[in-house]
Formats: sequence, C-alpha cells, structure tokens
Amino acid sequence: MTDDTIPMFNPGQLEACDNVSDEDSRLFAIDRRTKKIVKEINLNGRQKLFNVRLKETEPPCLCVRHDVDGTLWSFEFNDENLCKHAGTLNAFGYVLASKEWKYCTCSPDLSYAVIATTKQILFIYKQNCIVNTELRNRKTGHTFSKIGKQYLITLNTPDEILGIHASDDFLIVLTKWYVHIYWIKNV
Repeated sequence: MTDDTIPMFNPGQLEACDNVSDEDSRLFAIDRRTKKIVKEINLNGRQKLFNVRLKETEPPCLCVRHDVDGTLWSFEFNDENLCKHAGTLNAFGYVLASKEWKYCTCSPDLSYAVIATTKQILFIYKQNCIVNTELRNRKTGHTFSKIGKQYLITLNTPDEILGIHASDDFLIVLTKWYVHIYWIKNV
C-alpha cells in the first residue's frame, strides 16, 4: 500500500453530524456589466454554519465547517481572490456538531460564538481563555496557556428564541415577550 492510498481519516469515526449534503453548492462572483461569471468557489463537502457581519462597512462573512473548526471567509472582489480567510473558531465545528441548534453566530472580534438550541438554552463558546495553571499534553509535552470554555445560559421564559445578535461585549436574545441582554466580555 502506498502513502497516497492511505485514508486521511477513519470513516468509522464519522457521525451523522459529519454528513454533508449531496447538493452542488457554489459561490459565484458575477460582473454586473457583462453579466458573466468571473470567479467560482466550490463549497461541496463544506457545511455552512452561519453568516455574520464582522465589520459594518463590509458584506457579511460566511462561516463553514472545516474539519473540527469553523472558518470565516470574507468576500473581496479583486482579480486574484473571491474570498479571504477572516478568522477561525477553533474546534467550533466539533462543539456545534453535538447540539441541536436553531441559531448560531459569533462576535465581530471572534472572542466567542453562541449556539441557540431549539429549546430555551444558549451555549456560549469562548476562545482563548487564559488558564491560571500550566496545561501540558502528556504525549507531546506541549504546554497551553489558553483554552476554549463553554458556558450555558437557560432562559427562564417558556418563549421560543426568535433571534440572537452577538456584539463584542453583549449577547442579545429575542423572544416573543422579552429582549434578553447578557454582558459576555467578563464571563
């Protein structure tokens, strides 16, 4: 068996959340004067997670699952590229895969992401939380000073979550009768 016939992953480890639609999924840039396609990106094999506006003056970014991460792509229309890597939510694809979710977004500074379930539960996933002790990988010896943490918020209202918005400091949750505002920065 040669190196190029060895699979990159064990198909037996795949779960239902790893399945991707068989539908053809592509992004196109079309020249508005000539009405011709000038760029094309194939998204087959990538699960779309959400759209988010990281900067007010730019179009929304697209977050897609890439292995266990959520990668954000911004759109820039120049001669070389259609998309530019805008950031990564480390292990967020893995975190999201274990949830039944209705809404999902992240803060513009990418410090946290939020998952709203079909019930009244919110999962806050914060990246780069500083740890007060030394964490060491037993196999490699690599040490870590920052980790990702997950927080849970349960709304004390029976109302369905109708929408969420994440800013750098606050998480805003809309239900039928209430607007819930959570200060996230110091969590």
